[in-house]
Amino acid sequence: MVDKENIERLLADWLAGRISADDLRTKIGTNDFARYEKILAEVDSWEVPDHYQVDLHSIKSARNKKKARTVTLWRPLLVAASVVFIISLGILFNAFESDISFTNSIGETQKILLPDSSSYVILGPNAQLTYSSDNWKDERVVRLDGKAYFDISKGNSFKVVTNVGQVEVLGTGFDVGADNNSLEVKCYEGAVSATVEGRKVVIEAGSAQLFFNGKWEEKYRIQEKNPGWINEKISFKNTPLSIIIKELKSIYGIRIENPEVTKNRRFTGTIPIDDMEASIQIVFNSMSIDYKLEGSTLYLSK
Repeated sequence: MVDKENIERLLADWLAGRISADDLRTKIGTNDFARYEKILAEVDSWEVPDHYQVDLHSIKSARNKKKARTVTLWRPLLVAASVVFIISLGILFNAFESDISFTNSIGETQKILLPDSSSYVILGPNAQLTYSSDNWKDERVVRLDGKAYFDISKGNSFKVVTNVGQVEVLGTGFDVGADNNSLEVKCYEGAVSATVEGRKVVIEAGSAQLFFNGKWEEKYRIQEKNPGWINEKISFKNTPLSIIIKELKSIYGIRIENPEVTKNRRFTGTIPIDDMEASIQIVFNSMSIDYKLEGSTLYLSK
């Protein structure tokens, strides 16, 4: 979780153009980044006093060259001051202090105890989890970007909201993997429902289902009692290679060049999460895809 001091420093770097919007989003999380963008949008709408007016054309030209987030001379100072002020009051669009966020770096996992103290989450590598502590007893909702395993005590419904859709349960153990284009749910105990674009499926214990390319694929059986990645291995069944590439990036932090050679191809098998070279060999040798690993960059070819 990014603390107040680091948030202020990252915001200052962003406003000065020293880091990109994507860098800031990665470091503080999608939800908090969206809130700060709202602040900036509000500041953009403020009227500039006449005695602070400057040559807008010259500033826009400089901005295009430096790609820095500056529109007027007074704006960066005003934005920074407003953000610090809002943080210090603990009210970022009415909910900042009640929003608790956890972010993992490449290859990192962590166990997170939820407010009811009997439910927990194991957050996967390069993933983020956010929830509001307000009214948790009445509304148990978390926001997930990436992969996580949930062990949820019985009680009011529990929802996992992702960029693609949401998963809802009453009390169970399940695994969710989500990015901007796919949602995969594996259920180990009880049952869960998952909804994407109004299309709802129910997934029982011992089964899993993937939403990919705009549709739910066929449900399939799983043998493990909990996610393999918790025990240093990951199993895939007819999984698109594009999803596996994202997993490799999250676990090992590698760059992959020419990923288009994997288009429309799928993989079934198990890879370790503590041996990069073994994982690469298992995936790409079995698919007859040539590769070359140079440092942290993996080059693929047909």
